[in-house]
Amino acid sequence: MGDKILTLLKLSLGWPITLLAFFFIAKLISDKTSVFSFHLTDINILFLLLGIACFFAYFLLRALLWQKIILSKNYPIAYKEATFLWSISEIRRFIPGNIWSFATRIFLFSEKNIPKKTVVFAMVQEAQNAVLGCALFSLFSLSFLFYNLFPMYLVTPLLFISYSILIFTAAFYIYKNPTLHLRYLSISFSAFFFFSLGTYFTIISAVALSPYYFLTFLSFFSLSYFAGYLSLITPMGLGVREGVMTFGLARFIPLELAGFAAIYARVVLIFTELLFFFFIRTWRFAKHPLVTRLERFTSLYWREIMLALAIGIYIAYFTAATFARYDNFYAGRFDLGNMSQTVWNTSQNRVFQLTDPDGTEVISRLAFHADFFLIFLSPLYKLWSTPKLLLLVQTVLLGGGAYFVYQLAAHILKNKTLSLLFALSFLLYPAVAFANLYDFHSVTLASTFLLGAFYFLLKEKYLFFILFSFLAGSTKENIWVIVSLFGLYIFYKQTTVQKRMFGLVVFFTCALVFYYLVWHAIPDARGGSHFALSYYSDFGETPTSVLKNLLLSPQKILGTILQHDRIGYIYQLFSPLGFLPLLSPFFLIFTLPDFFISFLSNNAQLRQIYYHYSAAITPFLFIGSIFAAQKIKKSYPLFFRYLPFYLVFTTLWAAYFIGPLPGAKNPNTIMFTEPQINKDIITTHLSQIHKNKSVAATNNIGSHLSHRQKIYTIPLGIAEADVLVFLLNDPFAQPSLEAQKTLVEELKKDTRYKIMYEKDDFIILEKSISLAIP
Repeated sequence: MGDKILTLLKLSLGWPITLLAFFFIAKLISDKTSVFSFHLTDINILFLLLGIACFFAYFLLRALLWQKIILSKNYPIAYKEATFLWSISEIRRFIPGNIWSFATRIFLFSEKNIPKKTVVFAMVQEAQNAVLGCALFSLFSLSFLFYNLFPMYLVTPLLFISYSILIFTAAFYIYKNPTLHLRYLSISFSAFFFFSLGTYFTIISAVALSPYYFLTFLSFFSLSYFAGYLSLITPMGLGVREGVMTFGLARFIPLELAGFAAIYARVVLIFTELLFFFFIRTWRFAKHPLVTRLERFTSLYWREIMLALAIGIYIAYFTAATFARYDNFYAGRFDLGNMSQTVWNTSQNRVFQLTDPDGTEVISRLAFHADFFLIFLSPLYKLWSTPKLLLLVQTVLLGGGAYFVYQLAAHILKNKTLSLLFALSFLLYPAVAFANLYDFHSVTLASTFLLGAFYFLLKEKYLFFILFSFLAGSTKENIWVIVSLFGLYIFYKQTTVQKRMFGLVVFFTCALVFYYLVWHAIPDARGGSHFALSYYSDFGETPTSVLKNLLLSPQKILGTILQHDRIGYIYQLFSPLGFLPLLSPFFLIFTLPDFFISFLSNNAQLRQIYYHYSAAITPFLFIGSIFAAQKIKKSYPLFFRYLPFYLVFTTLWAAYFIGPLPGAKNPNTIMFTEPQINKDIITTHLSQIHKNKSVAATNNIGSHLSHRQKIYTIPLGIAEADVLVFLLNDPFAQPSLEAQKTLVEELKKDTRYKIMYEKDDFIILEKSISLAIP
């Protein structure tokens, strides 16, 4: 009799109940689709697919959390099996009654010889982590919520109380079993990050949301989930979540659109959950050998797969961001146009030439820098002749730097998970992000090339070491000093005479290259000393006198280094890595050349991470951090267990407070939030200016006109140029924006010029007769 009852219960909890769940899901979706007043063609398919992919990641992580909890109870179960059974129970939560999901979970896992009591406790633990992970990610939106709900005098105390309660609760939970519960919370926190990211991408596929409030939106979506999760009124807070989300979004978009966005996101989430269920079911019962091989490959190389995905996301975002900066005229002649003109001229057999950025003559690029890597890029201009190519190359190669960080860490630490975190930290490192965003500079690529050179040096693959060292040196003259230090490192670390001699050859060769470039090649091309020597006028007028005074004035150097802006620069570079490089100071020796260049200069820009000046410092901060982790592993194994969490915290903290990414405190999203209104019209008219004509243009459109022999930056070249082009909206215009506007009004009255096109702030003037302006 008991067996019959069990069989009947088994059948009732099987496919009939699942089909009933599908019925309610279909009814739910059909009820909601009545508000959809848009056509499918209005949806941005790319963003929608990104949203679905993020929701997929959310479900995978929630299932992973459940499996980890079960494993901690000493009941081994494969991830595939645990995910399949978990997804069945989750699907059934849509059946009215609020018990079917719990009952199904208990029944299905008890069939796997896991006691019902254990399953119940595991579900309580899962709920704890879900609530804490969701609540912690919601912290970023509490100020936004309280400012809208409460009087100003109550906001601060309410925020303090809320933060204190959540942080104390999380700390108390973690304290019970720090390592285990930190892992659980990390998985849960990551899951709700992907849930919120999926919601964001889904909504912006149909409704525009400003990326400036990216983190606020993500956190608020997590908060809306939190409100729905705690609601016992309807399954999974259906209706509650949408109400909270509508309330929040109504501050940014019309109420009707906010309501639509909330319902639309829920429908896509449900649709994704169905896809997830059928995917997991197919995977669970698949018997093909290829599936087995893929499972084995994924199990062995999941960290490498995660790294590849992260690099892909990095490349996709920064390609979109830098292209948007170019398209909306935020990338000017300085410096993208200068680089692009050099590459274009080289592709036209005018090797390494450009128009003097500070004058009107065609000169060699060597008059400024020995960044010969630009020559190597010129063949690519035969395939795609556009400044965007440089932006793409820079993004791809910088993203590739994470690969070398991972390989270095894996080689040194023998810990792939921590190696992955170091690589992800590189991709989120503020100095890398800023350098990638701000136009194109060959030396920015030195970050990746130096990492590659050091990796191949450690692996004793000297042919690749020479190749990457040469590529690094070709990005800028000062990099040869760093490469020469590699030679001393080889001499110091190696024991065989042959390898030590190789190190000395590297040292002296690279030192001589640097000497020749700075003392002879660049001054000869320039007709005077290196332009950057003016930054060190306090120490001398020539390279020799500068070096001599540096050596003889240690007190002056110390006083300069300890100034406030220098300390702030150090903080911005070291804090994202939790100051780990300081625990392995030997590798900071490689940073000394560039630190001296930036610290002793009277040019404050050299001490800001917002440009490319820290590109040669960044790789050695990561190398030093990795070796510091090795020291910690040997000497302090207990702290090493918590090092991954420390690194994640410092990385995310710096990405928020220092970095430029969407979601940061001061994000650089102007290219998305403030696009040039007439950009298509401007681009069209710029493309119609013949390449044989010389052009004087404002800096903000100089990069778009750089594929010609002569391009001048206003106020230079007005007398020499055939065509004058103004885009009068640049706050950094030279000598000032008002001066440029005045100049345009004067030129309009000049009979020697005719207006070829004018719309708003965009004006094209062309000489009507071949007369110079007196």
